[in-house]
Amino acid sequence: AQVNQSNEAHQKEQTHRVQVQAQVQSLRNERRDLRAQVLNLGIEKAKLEQTNLLSKISRLQQALDQRQSNHTTPATPVGGNR
Repeated sequence: AQVNQSNEAHQKEQTHRVQVQAQVQSLRNERRDLRAQVLNLGIEKAKLEQTNLLSKISRLQQALDQRQSNHTTPATPVGGNR
């Protein structure tokens, strides 16, 4: 009877250990997936920031070009006609 109880306890412990190992593996997989998701979000954020900065650069370049074209009018002689 005692051997039977010992075998049952051992079997329960083995079953529990397998379940815990499966849970640990599941948590590791979930952590890996979350890290990959964070990495992907970081990449997406960097792409959006790059697009935003390129847009700002373009607008600033257009404003600079417009200012330069407004200030480059034909030169008039200093002192007038003599």
